[in-house]
Amino acid sequence: MSTEPNLREVFISIIEQHSANTGINGRYHNATRIDNDAGQGKFSLVFKASDIKTGNWVALKFFNPIKNDDLYRRLCFCRESEILQLLCGQPNIIKLVEARSQCVISIPLPTGQNFPLQLEFIAMELAHSNVKQYIYEGKPNVLKSLVYFREMCKAVQRVHANQIRHRDLKLDQFFIIGRGNISLGDFGSARFFGGSALPLSDTYPAPFWRGETFYTAPEMFGLVTEDSESFRRADIYCLGAILFEMFAKQQLYPYVFNERFNSQILQIMHYGATGSLLVGESLAQTVRELVRDVRLPEIYDFNNDVPLVIRERLNRLCKGMANLDHNKRKCDFQDVFSEINRCIEVLQNRRKYERWIELRKLWNERRKQHLASMVDMGDHTQG
Repeated sequence: MSTEPNLREVFISIIEQHSANTGINGRYHNATRIDNDAGQGKFSLVFKASDIKTGNWVALKFFNPIKNDDLYRRLCFCRESEILQLLCGQPNIIKLVEARSQCVISIPLPTGQNFPLQLEFIAMELAHSNVKQYIYEGKPNVLKSLVYFREMCKAVQRVHANQIRHRDLKLDQFFIIGRGNISLGDFGSARFFGGSALPLSDTYPAPFWRGETFYTAPEMFGLVTEDSESFRRADIYCLGAILFEMFAKQQLYPYVFNERFNSQILQIMHYGATGSLLVGESLAQTVRELVRDVRLPEIYDFNNDVPLVIRERLNRLCKGMANLDHNKRKCDFQDVFSEINRCIEVLQNRRKYERWIELRKLWNERRKQHLASMVDMGDHTQG
């Protein structure tokens, strides 16, 4: 039986107690876990704490000491701090309060001695919720959801403009700050292509670098070498899958990756030599079959609340961004923003738009009647 859950609770309690007594490095006090497990991350423990330097509440993300021997997880933790420093000051990106730092907590032992426990942490601005909570626990409305999604796309656009690919986009990585500001966070799996950062393959070999499976673009399963453009297009697919989930309240994954595909991928990964030409071609062929055979569902089949006036446009946008063929995917953010803005404009002027639709329909009907009467008159004249 694994002892990790018990150890996790021990470390959480140690951090909370130390913060209550002396504060984390004398600056962050009254740290309390953000939920029962201090977050869902396997390699991190997350708390909210009072920052006596600024007077604000902040989020403290600690590297989970249980994962000290996991090189990839440690590099993820370091990478997040580095990328947040690089993106410092960018709108729609979670703000870094203090880059990766260390603190030492003395743990009293039964012998009377103290054991120094060294921990690493990152301090960031505190969000009161995330988009996943808004969708599944709140009362979402179509217009607000579209505005949120536009801000989410802006965040990814800013990341891409800095030669960064997030690689782990999902609903709960987009945080709601203050009065509805959207900020993207959790950059542990991100890849920076603009500098001397180590390739992911050095610590996390292909094809196991896909990020969250439920939001993975199909071509990522067949990718055996790192490629900036492929990762960029994969991020766009994630946004398409997120858009689908925001309005359908269903994940796109089960409608894309059928049981046969999953079985084939697992078999190839299990028995193949990672990175070999044979494995690469097998993966690519399996992905090509999926792209050929699978058809994306209609977003409005799951939600009757999507207004008719934007239903088809929203459905096209979702299918375009989540296109299974990465070469045909809608990846131009200007086109994406144009479609979103059009939907927002239509909703804001919905009554006028619906009246215009009615008038256009009436005009078309009268025009048809007029043409029909002209034909009848011509037939009568000839007769």
